[in-house]
This record gives sequence, structure tokens and C-alpha cells, in this order.
Amino acid sequence: MTPLTKVETALLMEFLEDLSNRMGNQGCNDYAIKDTPEHRRIVKAASSAEAFQEGDIANGKIMTMDGLLVDYLRERLQGRREPAAFSSEPLPKSHRSWT
Repeated sequence: MTPLTKVETALLMEFLEDLSNRMGNQGCNDYAIKDTPEHRRIVKAASSAEAFQEGDIANGKIMTMDGLLVDYLRERLQGRREPAAFSSEPLPKSHRSWT
């Protein structure tokens, strides 16, 4: 498979920016993804370090925000953000619950 052309990449970036704006204007931005080590790394990288907490994980799902993930992926594709790094640090305790 060949990589995207510059024009295709620019169009994809426009779509992702528009998607992020639309998601940000919705009434609810909750988004659940499967709780895996890879997804934890991505959500932690997309969030501020203290924003992703133990209470964000319930019933095998990570609760996050849709626009947050779109912005992270867009910035990764643009080369403006490093990939999510592995961290063995435990998540901060939280009284927050999404259930």
C-alpha cells in the first residue's frame, strides 16, 4: 500500500479537525473504549496526566472523551505529538465514577 499524498493528508486533517469541532459541540462527549494496556497509554497521552484516573475504568471499558482522542490522533498524524509511551505508574486514585 502506498502512503497518502500531501493533498490526501491535508484533506484528512481537515476532516479530523471538523470532526473534533463537531464532537466538542455535542451535548455529551463520553466515549468508551476497551480497557487494554495500549488504549490506557493512548488515553493517558491524550489527557493531561492527572485527568486520566482509576475511576475512568469500569466494566472492562475506559471512559474518555471522543474529541480528545480525535485531537490526539490528528496531532500524531501531523507529527506534532510523540507516540504514547509505556508507563508502569499506577493511575491516580479517583472518587469519580462513570457507572
